[in-house]
Amino acid sequence: DANCVDFSPNQTPGTYTTCHTVQASSDGTLGLIQQMQNSIGGLCIDAMIASRTVELRALSGGVCSGAVIPADAAIANPSESSTFNPEWYSLTPDGFYVACITYTVGSGCDLDFSCLDYYAAPVPVTAYCTSFIDHNFDSGNNGWTGSGFSLDASSFTGNTTDHWNLTSHGAYGADEASTVTSSALDFTGYDSLTLSMDVRYNTEGGWDGMNIYYSTDGGTSWTITGSTADATGVNWYNNTGVDGIADNFGDVATDPNGWSGDNSGWQTATITLPAALNEASSVMFQVRFGSDGSTQEVGVAFDNFLICGRAVAPPCGADAGSWD
Repeated sequence: DANCVDFSPNQTPGTYTTCHTVQASSDGTLGLIQQMQNSIGGLCIDAMIASRTVELRALSGGVCSGAVIPADAAIANPSESSTFNPEWYSLTPDGFYVACITYTVGSGCDLDFSCLDYYAAPVPVTAYCTSFIDHNFDSGNNGWTGSGFSLDASSFTGNTTDHWNLTSHGAYGADEASTVTSSALDFTGYDSLTLSMDVRYNTEGGWDGMNIYYSTDGGTSWTITGSTADATGVNWYNNTGVDGIADNFGDVATDPNGWSGDNSGWQTATITLPAALNEASSVMFQVRFGSDGSTQEVGVAFDNFLICGRAVAPPCGADAGSWD
């Protein structure tokens, strides 16, 4: 089956290029097809199909590489209509590629819509997520600065490499407010962003805990990253109201979501970042820990801060076009 992506409504006469990152199936096959519709049909659609060119290149490390890959005429596809002239390829199983289709909309042939479809069976099409921020803290702080946090390997068991943990690990204080803040990170050229980080926490459940904020104005204002209600989150926050963070950070009005209690071991937490951060040129992150005035437990820690995304305009040549 196919999924319509790069949906482009109401295209007026002109030449268009649409590109998308795709993954071949587990048997190495990939089918490309362009769906289009206008109120005239017939000769208009035929002319657009005749004008169309398809370029497929391998994707490695987030950039295109090598020559244009030719279609494999030997692959038959009787289940699809020949009207749309699908292109089929024999590729590396599960390999990632960038497909670009260029076509011309003629005078008087305005399109109601156009989109690019991908057929890859038996596995579904998946987006390629290129890691472009990878901070494992093994060789230094990667531009992060701690206040009340230390960078070493002396906290929780299960992680023998350097990671950020409370300086007061094992006996954090009442009404503690500690932070680790990144330098400005550049997301230019990437969208569909995903953040992952390893977390470990053992605190007074519901009262003391950790979460993470982002800023796009140099740290003047901060927005909490994700929530317990975000369906894209995996191990992302387990508590809807961490009292100690609201008590100790003046810009937090109500008890925020966060990690609180005891997760019993290191976990990788992931979340999709908001679209507002797509291609942002300066984004800072701040991990916060806050405790209330009563019971104290062991502490919190994090490691392996990673952000991946989709290359917005893969460098396949001057006429590669853009993501629609």
